[in-house]
Amino acid sequence: MIKNKKYSAITFFLLLFVSCKSAQVVSEKTEVPDAIVDKYNEFYSKPNEPDEVFRVLLSSEFYEIRQTAYEDILYVKDDPAGNQMTSEELEQYNKVDYFGRAVLKIELYSKTGKLARLRFLRSSGISEIDRLISEDITRWHFKFQEGVKEEDLPDIIIVVYGIVLEKNISREEAVEELKKYVR
Repeated sequence: MIKNKKYSAITFFLLLFVSCKSAQVVSEKTEVPDAIVDKYNEFYSKPNEPDEVFRVLLSSEFYEIRQTAYEDILYVKDDPAGNQMTSEELEQYNKVDYFGRAVLKIELYSKTGKLARLRFLRSSGISEIDRLISEDITRWHFKFQEGVKEEDLPDIIIVVYGIVLEKNISREEAVEELKKYVR
């Protein structure tokens, strides 16, 4: 277990060394932070996965859930405090510029809408981020609309996460952190 954590940390920090910070001025007024506008547009412009029901864009400054299917049958109870907490927890990984996707298959109990099983169809590539996504999705409260027949309810849904990390430390600081972690 410790060996896997060590390799995961080394992989994470190696991504740091190959990343390169770039900036672009965006004149468009929106609630999306300027630093992630391009990634926001790229993420939401991609075609939906088969059976995709939700898309989540997650950064240390931004959290948004969009529903892409079953709007009249299924919804997620709004939880702004939980969303904010997840974004804040992502802050500790802002050591590298990274934009990735994770795809999750979620099985729900059809009578209650509770989470039955969660499986990654595509990992984000960083195990710590995958753990954070798992914790995030398990706090969601899925609800079915009243009066919908049980055979019309989805029992399997796909959730796609877009993860945006922004480098906020220097290369020298990263080397020092890596040295501390590996010891």
